[in-house]
Amino acid sequence: MRNILFLFFALSAVYSFAQPSISATTKWQVMDGNNSWIATALQLKTYEAAGTLSKTDDTNVTLTLGGTPAASLFNNVSITAGWTGTLAATRGGTGLGSLGSAKSILRVNAAGTAMEFSATQSIGTGLAVGTTSDPVASAVLDIVSTTKGFGLPAMTSAQKSAIGSPREGLIVYDTDLDGHCMYDGVKWVRMSQRLAATVSVGAGAGTGASATISGTDLAGKITLTGGTSASANSTVFTITFGSAFSTAPSAIIIVPFSDNAAALGSRPIYGTAVSTTTATASVGAVNVVANGTVYVFAYHVIQ
Repeated sequence: MRNILFLFFALSAVYSFAQPSISATTKWQVMDGNNSWIATALQLKTYEAAGTLSKTDDTNVTLTLGGTPAASLFNNVSITAGWTGTLAATRGGTGLGSLGSAKSILRVNAAGTAMEFSATQSIGTGLAVGTTSDPVASAVLDIVSTTKGFGLPAMTSAQKSAIGSPREGLIVYDTDLDGHCMYDGVKWVRMSQRLAATVSVGAGAGTGASATISGTDLAGKITLTGGTSASANSTVFTITFGSAFSTAPSAIIIVPFSDNAAALGSRPIYGTAVSTTTATASVGAVNVVANGTVYVFAYHVIQ
């Protein structure tokens, strides 16, 4: 045992005296497999006094480390990451100098050189709504839903009339008429309407005659009950439109809806004096309205 301990202390002393001292100007020493110290290219260096972060151009940033770290390479060094200003699209940025407004659209500008925010958007190949599939090839707008409908712009008649240079075929929903309207290139044409028209009788229907109407300014049904002493060549009834047309309709077509009305109409009943607010139906000299007889007519306004 004493021999082993002696050998251990002897070896320790040898290695202790053989190990070189290292300073800031001394090369690092590495021991090879033969327990010999060899010189290497590594050498202790003194760090620069301060670290800096500088912008080379709008793409490259240079970080220079400095100081003399006591424990790690980045001791007492702080880095702030971020960017201010506009980074050009040609250098990998967006070209945006600021954000857009709420609900604006991000798109490529017309020149294709940068991004921009806009309230308008052009979609050349078509748009699909309510589905994750592409729009069908024949539709520029493909709306898919089994639980929702398609809502057109809704506005008053005055707002509709105030639309500047409406394109032919433009469609809106008129809230005053409760119906859809289309611009035919010259005027706004009513396509549908919930607003009801009214009807009144004239001398051609006879004294004490009455009439009811079920319909709108566009089309409907009139039920007439004749009175006494009906006058020939006189107005049988007058339809008053629920809302005046901007341009007087071209005509009103009145057709018999019952057999006796057909006989009466063959002599005939016809629409006259169509204006922006009213349309009248008159009877000829033959087969005048009979007292107590009920006649049913259908009408259709041609705009």
